[in-house]
Amino acid sequence: MKIETSLVYLRPSAGLLRKLILSSLAASLLALPLRATAGAQTGGSNLSKPRLISNAKKYSDAGQRPATGRSGSASLTARALLGRDGQTAVELTTGSLDAGTPAPGNILKAQLKPLNNEGEAQYARNYVGLTGGGHFAVTVNDLRRGQQVQAQASVGGIDSNRTDVVTVVETVKLRPDLAAASLVAPAKSPINTSVNMTAVVRELNGDVGARANVVLYVDGAEADRADGVWVDAGGTVSAAFTHTFASEGVKQLEVKVERVTPGDYRADNNSAKGSIEIVSPRVKLSYYAFANDIDYSLHYSTDYQYNYNDGTVAQSQASKYLTSTKSHTQDIHFYGWSYSTAVKFPFSASITELSDGAPVVSASFDRVEADYAYSYNDGSSQYEYGYAFRQDNATGCYLYVNTSSFSEPASGYEWNTTQVTYTRHAGDVTYHSSGSYRSYYAYQGETVYDDFYSFNYDSGGVDGVFKPFGTQYGLDVTFTGADGTAAGASPRMQLVPTAFDRSNSFCWEYSYSFANGRNCYDDNYTYSGKDGYAQEDLGQ
Repeated sequence: MKIETSLVYLRPSAGLLRKLILSSLAASLLALPLRATAGAQTGGSNLSKPRLISNAKKYSDAGQRPATGRSGSASLTARALLGRDGQTAVELTTGSLDAGTPAPGNILKAQLKPLNNEGEAQYARNYVGLTGGGHFAVTVNDLRRGQQVQAQASVGGIDSNRTDVVTVVETVKLRPDLAAASLVAPAKSPINTSVNMTAVVRELNGDVGARANVVLYVDGAEADRADGVWVDAGGTVSAAFTHTFASEGVKQLEVKVERVTPGDYRADNNSAKGSIEIVSPRVKLSYYAFANDIDYSLHYSTDYQYNYNDGTVAQSQASKYLTSTKSHTQDIHFYGWSYSTAVKFPFSASITELSDGAPVVSASFDRVEADYAYSYNDGSSQYEYGYAFRQDNATGCYLYVNTSSFSEPASGYEWNTTQVTYTRHAGDVTYHSSGSYRSYYAYQGETVYDDFYSFNYDSGGVDGVFKPFGTQYGLDVTFTGADGTAAGASPRMQLVPTAFDRSNSFCWEYSYSFANGRNCYDDNYTYSGKDGYAQEDLGQ
């Protein structure tokens, strides 16, 4: 038997038009891969660029492992993942699961024996005449979470002149459930300027982790992506995106979790949406600030009943398997811009987070040099542009600043801009998308082959990170440029309760010639906490 598995300027003069074209060309250099100069450091010892680690390396892997065994030179790995529809996918391989390369040898025969509470086999399923190489997969519908299954494979083609028989005992686990928990972006941003956005992705089931691609879409078209993102069992991560908007108007944003491996428990929670208004430069000071403090929990229980058809033996168990997962996140964002001031490099910045007026987080950035700067002066007009990107590893705070200015004394035309992003990302780590990497880390012309993540905090954990949230949360943001020009904002956000509660129940029945049964599960997913935002536009 063979088994198959199956920015806009108004009415410029002709002389000015050439200058503006040059300005636009200079701004377009931002799209080139650039790396910060080696000497561009801030004054504090804790201030640096995020320490990047290849996505290929898991930041943590605390989930349950598949079963493994060996006989002679042949090894066998078994995994059983239970889906939301009650179907359990069982895989056996002589290589590595999800490797994408052929496994060695050939599994000639396979046998599955579900075990009862006493470790005794309930029955045996035999699969013979297999010709699928070192990988075998089958789907069954009578297994439950936490149940053990004995898997045995006869493996040929590894040890010469013999067939190796390898036996392992695997525990049925829930298939991972990756969910896009949120997408945060500024309410407004100027045209032709890099905008930083953050998505939060969580694994809800708590048994095993998963890899996926996290993709940002703008008006339905792909704009940025982070590939090969790993989310540990019960874990929470952030994905940091960067995109430059080339036209004005309200843009629809969506982040999607795609190509989940080894498969997703449910697909209806894989996206989060938002919007952003892209505006023309004008003389004003604007900001958007957002803060939340959230507790998440998931409770899962299952019960089952199994009966032999002859009635001689019956077994049932209520609440046989029960698990709970909990996590806590805080997310702080400030986006600000001015069209009256261009803060000059090197600048110094001070950001303080306040809960009910009391400081809880303070970050200082002293004499920050530009990571990249461009300027020209042809005697009749002058243009300057620069940006810097920093992380305070002691607090997990990220700071991005870009400034630009243009002047033509003969016509009296000029403009100045400063854009600021300050954030503390949620989760254990932050993934840096291809767009972020090209903008802040890559050498000019360098091809980006991999994606990276950084720990949000120096300890790589949550100790000393979460801060008290009262009824109001605020930020005091101050920048002072090299010429003494100062700019800042002090948003205050009233925090309101936020909560979500979702429960699911599902049962399925099965029947064979010798037995019948019924498996049921209940899950309850909740989150509760506080959130708030503030925004302001001040005309001049």
